[in-house]
Amino acid sequence: SADEPKRKPKMDYFVTLCLYGRGLEDEAYKRALELTKASPDNEVRADAMLWVAKFLYNRGDWKESGKCFVSYVDALPSRADAPEALLWAARAAFADRNLQLAIDTVTSLVKKYPSDSETIAQALLVQGEALIALARFDEAVLVLERVGLSGKAGAADRARAQILRADALYAMGADNPARYTAALEVYRAVRFTVTDHSLRLVLSFKIARTLEKLKQMDEAIDCYYSEVIVAYCNGRNRDIRYGDDARAAFSRAAFKVADEYEERGLDARAMRVLELVVESGLPAAEEARRRINRYNKKGFL
Repeated sequence: SADEPKRKPKMDYFVTLCLYGRGLEDEAYKRALELTKASPDNEVRADAMLWVAKFLYNRGDWKESGKCFVSYVDALPSRADAPEALLWAARAAFADRNLQLAIDTVTSLVKKYPSDSETIAQALLVQGEALIALARFDEAVLVLERVGLSGKAGAADRARAQILRADALYAMGADNPARYTAALEVYRAVRFTVTDHSLRLVLSFKIARTLEKLKQMDEAIDCYYSEVIVAYCNGRNRDIRYGDDARAAFSRAAFKVADEYEERGLDARAMRVLELVVESGLPAAEEARRRINRYNKKGFL
């Protein structure tokens, strides 16, 4: 029919999707790449570019993925998913450790699509984390405050923004101890709202660490012990599966408490805490055994 030539570019794109659906990923990628250059249909070229961007992102080719996301937006800036494509471009730059590019991409997104609040909130999270990685903490605090105040940001995004903001405040505490107090308030407020077991444990560790910086050692040790060490052990007894960050928080808290007990001459308590690490079966168990052996040798001197 007369419509066949007009439909062919779209059908070529559907063939690419079918190849991918059949598990022929490399062939699908090759055909999609050809479409980005040779298709006579501008929208098909753009669709293929977006597909290539997502494909490369999933394969970990952050640099090329980010370029493709930006090319898609340049080709069809009025598309409804253009803001989200720029968000993924920022995430790709961050994953590639091109932090300034991630920051600039988010700035461009906010300028081009100021009314897309949900996407902007997610992008500002990326920007805030990039600023923290560059030790630009004061800028990060301002950016992340915007997410926390956003009416369209999801609960998880708001919590993430608050935690990152507290991390930035904590990092500035060495120059201004009042920042530690501000960070402590945020950590405690967020911990009160979250239900994820791993995140609650990590927040408890950060609260204890901040109390330590504020020289409130008794309260810090109590938090390390009851809210991190004991909470972790009780959780494992209930078959709760903790993430890597929570497991690391448990190990670090245990060694911190053991060191503090030893310094206070409470070796028996220190050994009991280290035994909990051994029982956990975590990689830190070997170091805990080594320290227990040292305590045992001390007992015979």
